[in-house]
Amino acid sequence: MKKKIFLSLVMIVLFVFGILIYDFSDEMGEELVGHSWYMTNNNEVYVLSLKNNIFDLKDEEGKKAEMYRTCSTFQYNSNVSMIKLRCEGASKKIYISNVDDNSLVLNDEGEEYVFYNSRELALVEDFKTENELSNEEYDELLSISFDQNLIINYNKFMSLYKGKSSVYVAFITNNINYHNVYKYVVLNNLITNSSKKFYLINVDNLNEEELKKINKITDVEEYKDVVYVFEVKKKNIKTKVKIDALGKKDLINYQNI
Repeated sequence: MKKKIFLSLVMIVLFVFGILIYDFSDEMGEELVGHSWYMTNNNEVYVLSLKNNIFDLKDEEGKKAEMYRTCSTFQYNSNVSMIKLRCEGASKKIYISNVDDNSLVLNDEGEEYVFYNSRELALVEDFKTENELSNEEYDELLSISFDQNLIINYNKFMSLYKGKSSVYVAFITNNINYHNVYKYVVLNNLITNSSKKFYLINVDNLNEEELKKINKITDVEEYKDVVYVFEVKKKNIKTKVKIDALGKKDLINYQNI
C-alpha cells in the first residue's frame, strides 16, 4: 500500500514537473523587456528587443540578423528560462543562461550570445575582448595621464609658433575612452622617447576664439578622433604624426620621432 502511494506521488510530481517544463505561456519580466539589448558581432552592433513576445534582432541599419532572419514571435517558460522561437519551417529553443542589470546571455544550441544594456557598454566589452584586457587592466589603461608641466595654453602655443626653436606640439582632449586611449598610449611613448621638446595643448581648455585661430593655423577642425603631433617653428607648422591607433595591435605602427 505504501509503495503504491509513493509511486502515485512520484507520478504526480513528474506530471506537474512536465507541465511546468512544457508550459510556454509565461510573460517576460521587465528586466528582460524593459529596454533594448546590444551585442557586437563581426564589427557590427546588433540591437535586440523582446517586447510583446517578438524576437527582434537587427543591425543598426535595421537589417535582421542573418542567424534569426526567418524568426519572429516566441513563447517563454520562466521555470527553465527557455525561449521557444518561431522560425520559418521550424522552431528554436534558446536558453537564457544569465540576466542581470548589465547583461543578458543567450545560449542557442551551444552558441553563446552576450548582450549588454547599452550600446556603449557593448562596445567597451568588445574593446576589452579584442585587446585581451581584464577589467582591472582596462581601468588602468584609462587612467593614463601626462606631465602637467608639458601642458600649455593658447598664449604659450602662439609664442612657440612664432619662436625660433623647433618643437613638437600635440593636441589632446579631456575625454579619454576606449575609442582613443591607445592613441594616447602612442603619444605617451613618443613623448618619452623623443629627443625634441614636446608640449601638449588641451583643446577643451581653449575658448571659441582661441580654437578658431589655432584651427586656421593647423588647418584642422576636429581633434577627437585623431591625435595630431605638429612640428612648430618660425610660423611654420607641419603634421609630424597623425595617431589613429584603435587597439593594442596598432602600437607597432608608430615609431619614435
